[in-house]
Amino acid sequence: QKQSALAAKNFKEQSLYERKLRYKGMSKASVKKAMAGMDRESLQEIILELYAARKEAREYLDFWADPDTGRELETAKSRIHKLFFLPQDKPRRKVSVTDTKTVLKNFESLTPESEKIADLRLTLGETILAWLKRRCGVGMVGNKTRLFNAIDSAAEYIESSGLENEYGLRLERLREEAESFYDNFPTDLSPRRRRWFRF
Repeated sequence: QKQSALAAKNFKEQSLYERKLRYKGMSKASVKKAMAGMDRESLQEIILELYAARKEAREYLDFWADPDTGRELETAKSRIHKLFFLPQDKPRRKVSVTDTKTVLKNFESLTPESEKIADLRLTLGETILAWLKRRCGVGMVGNKTRLFNAIDSAAEYIESSGLENEYGLRLERLREEAESFYDNFPTDLSPRRRRWFRF
């Protein structure tokens, strides 16, 4: 009990910056050990500081306090759309692969229903295709692998989760549209013609 009180006292006397330095590079087990000596008040304090300091922590704790996977799915879909499109649906010139993976990873870390994960993975493929169409072929060669990797990833998840009945038709339609886009769209745009399509 005395040790717990001392740990709490030391914790309160440390600044957030000092605590960051102390915990930098620590493993999960080390953090668990360090927190074991804290009382309830100290734990609440560090959780609230984390809530204020990190957007990802704030979103996770908000979901923990009021879990709604349907709402989080719509939020994730909106974020994916904003990664590819500016306001008025104007396509962005470049989209970070890392950013799109982060949206998927953060949503899946909430352990939502498999149907919602499949929905979001399909949404990513559909959004990439819509983005390429709006760019009228600019960037289609460089993003071909990206598009079909997204489709394949969705297909693998749907199959492994036994969701073919729910999402098989949507997946098939997406793949057919993607293949048709690459089969029918001219990829040998001249520099002069490409200039008209840059955003």
